[in-house]
Amino acid sequence: MQLQDFDLIHFTEYESWTPRSIYGAVMKSMKVPEAKIKELCGLIPSEAESLLEAVLLSTEFSCLSSEDYVCSLAAQIGDTLINTFKEDSLLRHNYALIPQGISVPVVQDNEGNRKCLYEFKHIKSIGLVSVEFQA
Repeated sequence: MQLQDFDLIHFTEYESWTPRSIYGAVMKSMKVPEAKIKELCGLIPSEAESLLEAVLLSTEFSCLSSEDYVCSLAAQIGDTLINTFKEDSLLRHNYALIPQGISVPVVQDNEGNRKCLYEFKHIKSIGLVSVEFQA
């Protein structure tokens, strides 16, 4: 194979929402003060797999989050998003050399750039070549 037999595709990292991260993100979008977000997120037990479970595990979180309608609503909204993914960061300098003809999930961003949706660690684990450029 020669270099022209490969596509150089930029890729993006994704991560799952945790109860703390989704609750904080929803509350931030609802303009809740940062101090209140930090206080409530700190009360969410690390073993909780959802915000409903956090309410059941922590009476302190349950009481404080239900005091305010916006905080209570944030928990309800956050729980609907708990099994989704967020773009962790755009790894501006990470690319994968993917042989032409191999199917990989690729999307086009608003600027028309193609991006691979595999996680970086999976790119390496399946034996594809990844290239990292230092800025």
